[in-house]
Amino acid sequence: MVRIKIREIAEKKGINNPFQLMKVTGLNYAQCHLYWNSQPKQIGVEALNRLCMALGVTPGEIFEFESDPDWASDSLIKKSRRSKRKAK
Repeated sequence: MVRIKIREIAEKKGINNPFQLMKVTGLNYAQCHLYWNSQPKQIGVEALNRLCMALGVTPGEIFEFESDPDWASDSLIKKSRRSKRKAK
């Protein structure tokens, strides 16, 4: 699972809420609110660029990967079931 660390990074830079993040990045409030709460479905390249520039970080510092063994197991089971159906 990929986790977004925008809030942690921003707070270390003195940015304390999504509104302040909006002001320094030029992104809209709805985007900043989702990023702040680690809830976006996706982040576009332009938004990522603005976040990196405003926070003084690289994209790799914004993202953190946490392995989820249950997701891997579920994904493999589903894939196996699809393969079996196609073979019939």
